[in-house]
Amino acid sequence: MSAYDKFLTEIARCNDDSIPIHFWWRDDDLISNSTQFEKLCLISDQLSIPVLCSIIPKLISKDLKLDQKNTNYVSFCQHGWAHINHEPEGKEKSEFGSHRSLLNVKTDIQNGIDILNNLTNKKVCSVFVPPWNRFDLSHIRALKELGFQYLSSYGLQDSSENSINISLINTHIDIIYWGKDGAHMRNINEIYLTLTELIKQYQNNYKKTKKIEAIGILSHHRVMQDQDFQALTNLMQSIKNAPGTSFTAPFLDISAGAV
Repeated sequence: MSAYDKFLTEIARCNDDSIPIHFWWRDDDLISNSTQFEKLCLISDQLSIPVLCSIIPKLISKDLKLDQKNTNYVSFCQHGWAHINHEPEGKEKSEFGSHRSLLNVKTDIQNGIDILNNLTNKKVCSVFVPPWNRFDLSHIRALKELGFQYLSSYGLQDSSENSINISLINTHIDIIYWGKDGAHMRNINEIYLTLTELIKQYQNNYKKTKKIEAIGILSHHRVMQDQDFQALTNLMQSIKNAPGTSFTAPFLDISAGAV
């Protein structure tokens, strides 16, 4: 059985058990109107699939425009402040880890908000995406006080996260492999197999909690090559064509994907 057939088999199990199966798409590290960003927007438009693009406020170029063509299905949000690691050596990278004060965290996030507000685009969503998908929960207060409705990190949610005072809309698979030799797109069969395992885990969670969690696909357009965009197109089309599935925009609709 091929990797894609295994994926379809797990989708069929969800359908047989009346388990809703949704997907959503996030792309990180937007700073300029590059050729790669234009290709990303084109894929979203051609397939009619919503995508949430996270912007690094301090690094944006002066020419960044959010109203270019093919952005009908593109929304935007804040991706940290400067994408700088503040954790001590030996600790996992984080811009907003436990070693920073609440005041400094709040100042950085506010600086980012001010810059994004100057872009004056109605599609800037109330979602905060922390660099490296890490955000110490002691700083949730800062997000709430600054008006954010959602935190988007990484991984399937568990029961311990129900008490977090903010809605989570996580991604679950990064289609980019980050190795010592650089970044490149993962093998398509590896992606299907990972999605299959994620769906199995989601089914188990749903049977226990009855909570819908859209499976988030994460891309990084700035490190993608021409062939990667074609592979991404094929991937998204194949998921969309799978019986009983849908792409949703949990950052616009709290009913799908949020706690």
